[in-house]
Amino acid sequence: MGFYRRDASVLLSIAPAKPKHNGCLGSAWRRVTSLSNRIHLIFVIMCTNFCRRIGTWTGLAMGMASPTFSCGQATVSRVLFIGNSYTYVNDLPGMLTQLMTSAGDSLMTAQSVPGGYTFALHRNHATTLSLIQQGDWDYVVLQEQSQRPSFPLAQVQQDVYPYAFQLDSIVQFYNPCAETVFYQTWGRKNGDAGNCASWPPVCTYAGMDSLLALRYRTMADSFSAVLSPVGAVWKHLRTHYPAMELYASDGSHPSLAGTYAAACSFYTVLTRNSPLGLVNVPGLDSVDAWRIRSAVQNVVTDSLIDWNVGAFDPVADFDLQVVPPLQIALTDLSLRSDSVFWDFGDGQYSSDPNPVHTYAQPGNYAIQLRAIRCQQSDSTVQNAVIGGIGIGEVTDHNGLFCAPNPTRGWVRCSDPSGQWKPVCIIAPSGMQWAVENEAEPWEGSFFGRAPGVYVLHFQSMVGSGHRYERIVVY
Repeated sequence: MGFYRRDASVLLSIAPAKPKHNGCLGSAWRRVTSLSNRIHLIFVIMCTNFCRRIGTWTGLAMGMASPTFSCGQATVSRVLFIGNSYTYVNDLPGMLTQLMTSAGDSLMTAQSVPGGYTFALHRNHATTLSLIQQGDWDYVVLQEQSQRPSFPLAQVQQDVYPYAFQLDSIVQFYNPCAETVFYQTWGRKNGDAGNCASWPPVCTYAGMDSLLALRYRTMADSFSAVLSPVGAVWKHLRTHYPAMELYASDGSHPSLAGTYAAACSFYTVLTRNSPLGLVNVPGLDSVDAWRIRSAVQNVVTDSLIDWNVGAFDPVADFDLQVVPPLQIALTDLSLRSDSVFWDFGDGQYSSDPNPVHTYAQPGNYAIQLRAIRCQQSDSTVQNAVIGGIGIGEVTDHNGLFCAPNPTRGWVRCSDPSGQWKPVCIIAPSGMQWAVENEAEPWEGSFFGRAPGVYVLHFQSMVGSGHRYERIVVY
């Protein structure tokens, strides 16, 4: 968890003076805020190609002999937008749904976006709280009033961070599998003229935008949340295509191109896919649309981890220890997982965290661990040699001789017959790795290896025979 989640008291310092925000409540942007026209629900068919995001685990709970992990099934992503006019102008949720549909994905959205609303107002807003409490959201997007995050730090710590923390906490309480996504907005076209005199850093677009980027980054990192860097995409477009108009006539809200940039950014953050193949939207110049998609590819897709996309996914890892003659002990070392699923490679499975498994016969088995959290999963595989390499089985060396043995360093293996070449080394744990040098005589280093009995596997160069030489490392 992030810093503010651990100690919210640091957010409550009081600023001596407050810049004012205009609330964006002018007649051009005022809208009715009734529940009926704030909720936008659209269902389409989905077949996503990102298995880590939507891989489903079936079979085990149903008593099937072999569970299955499926990818690409028709799964609906549910996204709740909490914000204000920066979200509802040009219908960002609807445009995102259109782009998702064009890519063969699906989206169900709802929104609570009264004009000029802040995190503080949303914290006690009945519609916002009701939507959050519905639960089962995959993502909840949080967008603060357009000026507030750029205000002096003391004021942001008092008026922004605490309410972002509270909203995120409510989201996680009612939606334990949801990811919070902070919507990083942009600096105004010519800076914040209304607060320039009292807070000079926001007098220019660059100054205001940099503060917004910093404060949204702080919230995302502090609350272990994803960041949708729409403002960073706008900055790229302003730098490389200054003639492109991203702003509406007020120099604050997004034009159609500006909303398209936001929609493409959200598409990439939510699906982790490239936006390059997305469709244009009616009324937007095709050249501008391509430039926007390319900018999102450059800023977002090519550096997803910079925006915390995937940073909180489960990571599968485990340790194994072979217990002669036919057992293996497994220890789950995965990060950020709620449950695990083991495939022992012999048609047997387990959901125990640290199982001990007995094989029916010797062999080389691929053991797979899948670490699972909600709809996310990660898997890893290790190979283990079980049985079949006992002392009694290494009887005919046919002139093959390795020394010194036992050793704590180098070993030299000679083969006067010239028949055998080294293939791999098998550790006491069952792990194995290929040898790097097949020359005769073979020399290998065991410096730094854990004490135990290692096995050198040799293969015949004139037939299909195999030889195993035990090396004791102390």
